[in-house]
Amino acid sequence: MKIEGLSGTYTSLQPAGVGHTANENGGGFAKVLARAVGERPRVCASGQSQRPTEAQEVNETTRARVVAQVGSLLNALEAYAQALGNQSLTLRQIHPVVQRLEKETQALEQALATHGADESLGAIAREGLAQAKAELIKFWRGEYV
Repeated sequence: MKIEGLSGTYTSLQPAGVGHTANENGGGFAKVLARAVGERPRVCASGQSQRPTEAQEVNETTRARVVAQVGSLLNALEAYAQALGNQSLTLRQIHPVVQRLEKETQALEQALATHGADESLGAIAREGLAQAKAELIKFWRGEYV
């Protein structure tokens, strides 16, 4: 996954060719995230672009942090799904992937508590957190034994 339009570029930790690509599912999450966090032009009443205030710059920085955390959580969920789908792996071998998913879930919860998020980004973050928590509960409950 590659997210552009923010200060910096974030790429997936997943090896190329593994899982779904954006072209396979019509853009999928990448399109939704790009729309949710897309740059909004700052234009004043005269039609000229205006320089962002310090508060707006801080808001953009915190938003970028939350976006990065959401991306990390989604990468961890994707790696977890890949690991569960690989029938040659034992649950003991999947355990590090589960630990990463737990770590990313906690990090995103902390980022949301610290920085907050706007409506669209917050909805994506909460949905990702709910999915991650449900999968962790299923794993620890033993549904994949």
